[in-house]
Amino acid sequence: GCPGKPFGTKHQIAKVEASFQAQSGLPQLFEQIALYSSATSVFQRGVGAVNHCHAVSIKEGKTKIKIHVAKLSFPGGKRIAAYSLKFSIKGEPVGIDVVVEEVGNEIVQIGLADVPSPKLSQVKQFVTEAVQKIVKTPPAQG
Repeated sequence: GCPGKPFGTKHQIAKVEASFQAQSGLPQLFEQIALYSSATSVFQRGVGAVNHCHAVSIKEGKTKIKIHVAKLSFPGGKRIAAYSLKFSIKGEPVGIDVVVEEVGNEIVQIGLADVPSPKLSQVKQFVTEAVQKIVKTPPAQG
């Protein structure tokens, strides 16, 4: 099975989330930054769990949605992982690319959803901007 929250709340100290979407609903960008007491172990466990996940079924109201999960190749070494999620809603193909990066004591998750799938170049740009912000302004503790 696939974990519901592979980068969960264990060892989590703080979390910030934001999302932006077009009036039509897509594209949608979401970002989550979480501070951990042990980011490396949480990152390794989470990535290990997601790497074994190839399909997830979720229920949205009465509709069952089957999501296909695939690992994306993404530059950045051992502290970054990227995944493509693909599914259909009422026959319309939707794609979400998600990048997870460990930056110091933080784990950054950035996703971009679009029809039929997001442009990976846009995802890379958002990840670069988010990581630069973290490096420049470390979060306040507590």
